[in-house]
Amino acid sequence: WEKNMETKASIRTKYKTLRNAMPENIVREESQRICQNISTWEIFQKAQNCFFYYPLGKEASLLPLFKESIQKRAAFPRVRGEEMDFCEVNSTDDFQEGYFHVMEPKDEIPAIDLVELEQEKTIVFTPGLVFDINGGRSGYGKGFYDRFFQKYKKVIRVGIALSCQLAEQVPMEAYDIPMDYLVTPEKIYKVTDNRDENK
Repeated sequence: WEKNMETKASIRTKYKTLRNAMPENIVREESQRICQNISTWEIFQKAQNCFFYYPLGKEASLLPLFKESIQKRAAFPRVRGEEMDFCEVNSTDDFQEGYFHVMEPKDEIPAIDLVELEQEKTIVFTPGLVFDINGGRSGYGKGFYDRFFQKYKKVIRVGIALSCQLAEQVPMEAYDIPMDYLVTPEKIYKVTDNRDENK
């Protein structure tokens, strides 16, 4: 187990370095391709709620997609202590710098009542440092998304990865929750197709 944790830490470091080394224009170009893949994707078109994230540093940016998703309820995360809420936002003016220098919905914007949420119609776009096509994901080690997915098990979990963020295998712990789909600049992977259900 110790060894697994160590590999997790070293994988994080490795992929963070790879991502940070990507030229801005490539990140922009790959982000655009990811947005295009999502915009024509049936699951996205049918979803009523889209939970985005505000890109930090060289994370793939879905902001162009957010601006186009007018018919959907769009929300962004806001961190409160150990928890993460999602708040409905209508424009990029609704943000302020929050936890960890990430842009978050302003304080006066109420959190969505997630108890009322139609989870099956909610896509949660999930950032991370590294993903694999079996649904493995490694984030920043804070566990916000894992705790959120633990509570809301039926939302559609969609990992977002630049081309340099795809590993052969990401070590997963028992509490790590796998993605349902993974979107890269090249394609959209339906994770359950790659997962061995008997494991």
